[in-house]
Amino acid sequence: MGVQDLERIESKIDRTVAGAVIVSDNIGGIMFKDMAEVMEFSKLLAVAGAAVPKHLRGNVGACLAVTIQALEWRMSPIAVANKSYEVNDRIAYESQLIHAVVEARAPLKQRLRKKYSGEGPTLQCFVTGHFKGEVDPIEYESPKFSEIKTKNSPLWTSDPRQQLWYYSVRAWARANCPDVLLGIYAEDELEGRSGADHARDVTPKPDVAKRLTGSKGRGFSEAHVDANTQPQGEAPKPEPEIIPPGATQQLDLAADVENEIANKKRAVENAETLDDVTALVSATTDYLKQAKRTDLLADFLSVAKAREKKLTTKGAAA
Repeated sequence: MGVQDLERIESKIDRTVAGAVIVSDNIGGIMFKDMAEVMEFSKLLAVAGAAVPKHLRGNVGACLAVTIQALEWRMSPIAVANKSYEVNDRIAYESQLIHAVVEARAPLKQRLRKKYSGEGPTLQCFVTGHFKGEVDPIEYESPKFSEIKTKNSPLWTSDPRQQLWYYSVRAWARANCPDVLLGIYAEDELEGRSGADHARDVTPKPDVAKRLTGSKGRGFSEAHVDANTQPQGEAPKPEPEIIPPGATQQLDLAADVENEIANKKRAVENAETLDDVTALVSATTDYLKQAKRTDLLADFLSVAKAREKKLTTKGAAA
């Protein structure tokens, strides 16, 4: 981002609107009264230089996204910006920030509790959270340290207990209150999906409204999913090949996919609305197609169908 680009952005700042932004000791130190002020603040953030990370400098759109996310979390936009990263062309956030978001936004009776078991490769973390209005707390048991395949954060080496705590808090939240972290990923989660083995199919697909059926966009059609996941014609059989030592990464990928689907099953089992179920079905279907693991789809759909039936029955009774 050159000087001329920054000057161009700065010239577009509406100083009257920007000057009207209220400084407050609530909600991260800033109060916005309308979207115009949010957009003007994003321009200011984009020309803030060393006050923000490099991936946000001169990038008004990314600054806007981070600012809106901070407002949703009721946190300082500048603090959230400085806990963000660009990974594989996506915005990701530090595990520490994600932990703070869970503690702040999940309807917890008290802060999450942790305990550890084992050492070295057998180290595990147990996270316990107690929702307001519920009698029993909910516990999450992490995989053993040796079973976690993607370990990009330096904390996995320097402070494995701390990083396993972050990992477990994130997994606990995704399983039990997915709305808190919907669409939000940690830096190591996105780094774990890089390279040729994680290439994404970017062929345009029909939008969600066209893929899903049911009144007012709710529910989903198993027949439609089956039709869209069947192989198109018989593919030629691949020639036998010698598998190099590095191919063991594919086994790691398979384990990552299965772990992700296990988390998505727990999320759909705890979905509170039909819309949540629909969104999870859509996202999981796309994810499995991209990962070329549609063999896992039928089992996930059976869990989703059961949850949808339960929510429908509950809604009718109400």
